[in-house]
Amino acid sequence: MRKTLISGSLAGMLGLLTFLTGCDNDDGAKAPVLSLSGTKLAEGVYTAAENEKIIIDVKVNAPGGLKLIRILYDGINKPAEDVVPAEPGQINFDHSYNLENWAYGSGPFTITFQAIDNSDKTATETINVEPELPSVTLTTDNPDIVNDTIVAFVNQEYKVNYRYTFSAGFLKFRRLFTADGSTTEVMITSLPPTQGTSVTDRLASTLGPEFMGLDISYEFEVTDKFGNVASLQVPLVLSQKLSEIITGVELSFPSEDRSSKTFFSSNTGLTYSVTEVNTDKERISKLIDFGYFYTTVEEASLTGPANYLTNSPTYNLGPNGENWPALNVTSFKRATITKAAFDALNQDSQFEIDEAYETAPGDPKLVISGLQVGDIIAFKTSNQKDGGSKTGLLKVTGLAPGSGSNGKLNFDVIANQ
Repeated sequence: MRKTLISGSLAGMLGLLTFLTGCDNDDGAKAPVLSLSGTKLAEGVYTAAENEKIIIDVKVNAPGGLKLIRILYDGINKPAEDVVPAEPGQINFDHSYNLENWAYGSGPFTITFQAIDNSDKTATETINVEPELPSVTLTTDNPDIVNDTIVAFVNQEYKVNYRYTFSAGFLKFRRLFTADGSTTEVMITSLPPTQGTSVTDRLASTLGPEFMGLDISYEFEVTDKFGNVASLQVPLVLSQKLSEIITGVELSFPSEDRSSKTFFSSNTGLTYSVTEVNTDKERISKLIDFGYFYTTVEEASLTGPANYLTNSPTYNLGPNGENWPALNVTSFKRATITKAAFDALNQDSQFEIDEAYETAPGDPKLVISGLQVGDIIAFKTSNQKDGGSKTGLLKVTGLAPGSGSNGKLNFDVIANQ
């Protein structure tokens, strides 16, 4: 019996000891728990734009009853603040902290939150407030971007859409072009500082064959009003496109007012009126492959600008004072390839296109007449044309005979570049 009583007393003493050591402190209450959250708070860093309200959700669980939340600042001239719950000694407390109109120019600083309970036990969390730096990004509308790289072809325009963002106000944009280690500043824009906005810009350019094989890249750079710089470097891969496929081309009968889309360029895939060419003679006249006309004798016909001088029944380009600086010569043959073979051609069909021209029967003609729907015509431009001599094939897909305003020729074309 005595042993049993002693054992029971020891067990009671051990239980009391366990109870006492299990308490965190003298009054038995656990220390408060403090947590911070916010849409712009990540891993203890709050990123804020200029004059932006800093908003943080503060949650406290204080088993010993909350006395207050103290907020302290380090790095800006602002005194500490105390937030006292409306209900004294409450356990759970939610508070939306708000620091209004933070001045970006103050630079990074820290905010420390302290949750203090009725026994002065304290939980502490500190965040760093940092400025939202400028950035440069590519937009989603970028057909010439593949795997963050500009894909370009010789003598063909490429476009890049990108966006600058700057919370602290824009100061300067720059665009740099680097080829084979040599960098050129191709664009710089400086404006009075603009606060908290973004600007979308577009690069549109063309590179010639002299850039083939070089290490090429663009760099887009923005500087905010405090001198923070962000940049984006985008490499460019330049290739020689073998063949270009252009569908749904329509050439109209030449109207007397010269506004009709009568001429075609395989360089651009576009149609042009004489008025458009005359407006920019030096550039556009070098691009033209051929033009369309119709007579009762020759019927639907195509010819290069050099021969359009003598074959146009409505106007010629010389005696009327509208002589172009470049009058390209184009030769034509009736190809023997089938419609199915034409439809099977693709951008890698350079050899087949050249072969179709070379093997077409008869001598080349400077004017091809009597065109009908379904005809497949091989053509070849002269070395004087912009981009040099090229061969191509066109398939007549539609024809409205006649020399009036409704006269037109429709075709698909594939041309070597």
